[in-house]
Amino acid sequence: MKNKYFRCFVMVFAALSLWACDQYADFESGPDVSIDIKINRVSAGFADITFTPDRPAYFLYSVDRVVPGVDPDKYEQLFMDLALDSAYVEYVQWRHDHYMHLETVVADFASHNLSYGKTDYTQNFLHPDTDYWVYGFVVDAESNKANGKLFWTTIHTARESIFKDIRFRYRIKGTWDYVYPYDIKLNELVTDIPWVGQTADSLQIRALGYSSPGEYFDRKFVTDYHHNYGSTFVGVYAHNNDGVGDGTSTTKFEVGHTYYTAMATLDGPRNECYDIYKFTWEGPQMEQEFTHKDSTLGGW
Repeated sequence: MKNKYFRCFVMVFAALSLWACDQYADFESGPDVSIDIKINRVSAGFADITFTPDRPAYFLYSVDRVVPGVDPDKYEQLFMDLALDSAYVEYVQWRHDHYMHLETVVADFASHNLSYGKTDYTQNFLHPDTDYWVYGFVVDAESNKANGKLFWTTIHTARESIFKDIRFRYRIKGTWDYVYPYDIKLNELVTDIPWVGQTADSLQIRALGYSSPGEYFDRKFVTDYHHNYGSTFVGVYAHNNDGVGDGTSTTKFEVGHTYYTAMATLDGPRNECYDIYKFTWEGPQMEQEFTHKDSTLGGW
């Protein structure tokens, strides 16, 4: 599933709803397609959701913070128009970035932003103890306009993470590294938790002026969270540090260089389940494994 950016149109909605909403009150629904919204799991910083249309159809879905006093049913058309506008702004930026890299074949709005059929989705970058709308509606793939009614529900995020005992095992084999989230009390792998991670050369961290690797990673992960960007992962993950990578990182291991790899659960603005491992890469023959007992705790 393509990575969807968190789209927040709350401030625009709050402003426009004061004067523009009445003109949409008599909106008539289009095709009779229903979208079932199933909330599978909600924690402090993420929610697992399944969207299922009762028959094949293109649709837009998202999660946005509730605006107190606003009833999505009363202002249905405006709500959907604002959601489409926000999605299109994200699409234009995405398309611009690809064109700037001289890519001539780029997906259209429907292919990039709309879903078709049953869709499992994890919304990250949520805030604890907060109300959110979860919604979806059918979109005409040619006109990119809403073509049906709005389906929505609300969720309330937990005050704190539902994960308390998660740490990360880490393995290096040649240029490949592997991450295994696991529960230290149950001593078993955890395959359904979102997390963030990065490997950084110690020379890079020092050149940026940080006092320790812990300060660097903590600031990076918190900044990524508040700006809704950065790569997220779920469960076990493998990555080739050959300078090409998989789109999430282009790290290239160099013989004799010292690296720090950090992993943290992504469940709220602070990352409490956290490990940082230090190693010096010895070349393609290198094999090494780490557990949470080997964590540097952020020091050099």
